[in-house]
Amino acid sequence: MAVVGEKEIERIRGAHGAQAVRGLWEPEVFATQFNEVHSIEPVADCVLVEATFHGEGAGSGIKLDQRGFHLWRIRDGRAIEFRYFLDRDEATHAAEG
Repeated sequence: MAVVGEKEIERIRGAHGAQAVRGLWEPEVFATQFNEVHSIEPVADCVLVEATFHGEGAGSGIKLDQRGFHLWRIRDGRAIEFRYFLDRDEATHAAEG
């Protein structure tokens, strides 16, 4: 179980699940948002993306800039798992483990 905002959700599966989760926080939380991609590299059977999320709170106007690592596990040309890390070493260890 995961918590997004004030809502609890079960494990997410597939493209429809990812779209549903995204809908839990847009546009209510962020007035604007985008990811600035710094690097994309293969690690084991994954793709590691280093990116900075930039957003502005819809109600507060507070700006958020969060650098992190998106880890996508790939099988048969499709993403089967996504995990987010603040630390590159943790992301790399998860990919190799």
